[in-house]
Amino acid sequence: MNTDLYDSANEHAVRATEIFYSIPEKLIALSTGALALSITFKSNYVPVAPKQIWLLPFSWCAFLATILLALIVIAGHGVQHVDYVNKSVEAIQSNQKPRVISCHARWYYRVANVLMKIAFLLGVIAFTWFAIENVTQQAAGG
Repeated sequence: MNTDLYDSANEHAVRATEIFYSIPEKLIALSTGALALSITFKSNYVPVAPKQIWLLPFSWCAFLATILLALIVIAGHGVQHVDYVNKSVEAIQSNQKPRVISCHARWYYRVANVLMKIAFLLGVIAFTWFAIENVTQQAAGG
């Protein structure tokens, strides 16, 4: 068995997992920043008679949903590792031959992972749409 190839594949697998696990954390940071800044400075960018005002609270709800779903996904990663440890312990205690132990994320964590990304995208689209509608209105003098 070529250990260099095995080590290289293992390094890539570990790195891919780290990147995959960092996505919810990054979306939490981006959503929290967008939410905090857009609420804090609302009076600076919302005109007196804004167009499509519903987009602003919609984007806030989408960013909040992103944060909550990302926390669920992070919890799911932890549960998945606990499941892996439990299966490994069972295999060791039963003196089974070495085998590949796999643990898949539970369905509700997989759903939360997809919804997290959709919510973030909807938040960005809604906020951008609101900004475009109202910046062009302010630029036109209205």
